[in-house]
Formats: sequence, C-alpha cells, structure tokens
Amino acid sequence: MVQELRALLFFACILGLSSGADAQEPRGGGAPPEKLLSVHMEIIDQSYCQVDDQIFGVLMDLRLRFINVSSVPVILSRRIGSKTIVDVAPDVKAGKNMNFLYSNYVSSERDRLGDDAHLAPSFNDTPDSTLFVILAPSESFETVIFPGLLRSKGEVNGLIEGRLSKGSYVLQVDVSTWPYVGLHSEEERLAERWAKFGKLATGSVRSDFASFTIPEHFKKNRHCQERPPSF
Repeated sequence: MVQELRALLFFACILGLSSGADAQEPRGGGAPPEKLLSVHMEIIDQSYCQVDDQIFGVLMDLRLRFINVSSVPVILSRRIGSKTIVDVAPDVKAGKNMNFLYSNYVSSERDRLGDDAHLAPSFNDTPDSTLFVILAPSESFETVIFPGLLRSKGEVNGLIEGRLSKGSYVLQVDVSTWPYVGLHSEEERLAERWAKFGKLATGSVRSDFASFTIPEHFKKNRHCQERPPSF
C-alpha cells in the first residue's frame, strides 16, 4: 500500500513539473513584445511645412532599430510604422511618467483588414521573407518612419490647444509590431504555425527617447499635404 502511494505521488509530481514547464514556455510567441525586442530611435532628418496660415508642421524621418533581446529567434513584420503612437514630453523624466504634452496616432489604411480583407497578404506555412524578418538573439532590423508633429506659431507654456510651440522636447514612439488591423485570430494561428521558426511579435513596443528642438524661426520646406502620412 505504501509503495502504491509513493508511486502515485511520484507520477503526480512529474505531471506537475511538466505542466509548469508548459506554462512558462508557451508555444508560438506567447511572450510580450517588450520581452522579445528593444527599440532604439534616431532622428535622422527634421524639416517644416505649412498646414494653414496659423499652424506649421514638423516633419521627421525616424530610424528605428529593433533588437532581439530574447534568447530565441523572433519573427518580425517588415511593415513597421503603419500603426504608431507618437508621444512628446518636455524631458525624459516626464516621459517616463507618461506626462506627455502631445500624443498622436499615425495609421496606414493599406494595412487594414476586416471589411478590406482582400488587402491581407497570403500567409504560408513559412514566414515570407518579403514580409517578415527572423531575428536571431542580438540581431537587429532597421526601418525608417515619417510621423508628423504639429507646431503653432503662437506660444503658451510650450503647448497651444494640443499643438507644440518652439522649445526643446523628447520624443518617443509606441510601435505596433503587427501592422494589420482586424482578424486578430490570424495572429494566434500564425504564431502556432510558425512556432518552429521563432516567436511571432504581434504587440506594441516603446522606443527609447530622442531629443529634438523646434526653433523660433525656420524655413518652410513645402506644403504638408505633399508628404504622407497626414497628421
């Protein structure tokens, strides 16, 4: 009888350890993106355009470098930047506390699914190298995005009706690693299907901060409508 009880306890322990391991390491990209990737941001160009007689826009070229900080391969969409939140704070401390002066959501209609499901790419049993990159641990992927910021000609403590005035700021972006809106179940199916290639990144991840300045006087380059995305 004692031997039978010991045998039952032994098998119970084995089952418990097995289920615990499964919970810690879910199949197919269960880890949050911030556990898989870090994002370094660099402002590589800054110019200005005119929205109307009173408002000007600040146009930026932002280089984003996604780094695999995990110990497993990460499958990352190449269409980064189609769903991005641009946040501006007076300094890094305020930004870390989420005290933003300006926040804007930039999206691209070309990556929207649902009613326009025909716009969705065809996902195969292996990640398409034209749509996805597989990053080994410590490897990185770079892309450039073009968010717009609004600037007012006037000035009231650095902020006018949600628009920025002249002064120094820090910029941070919250970037979605999955560019397609709608059909979220597709993400789960792909993560499961591609598990043997790596973890599929499907959530959003925040970049580090980059400093920039809006001068009092600047040269207008062009009309804002000449360059997407609109803001």
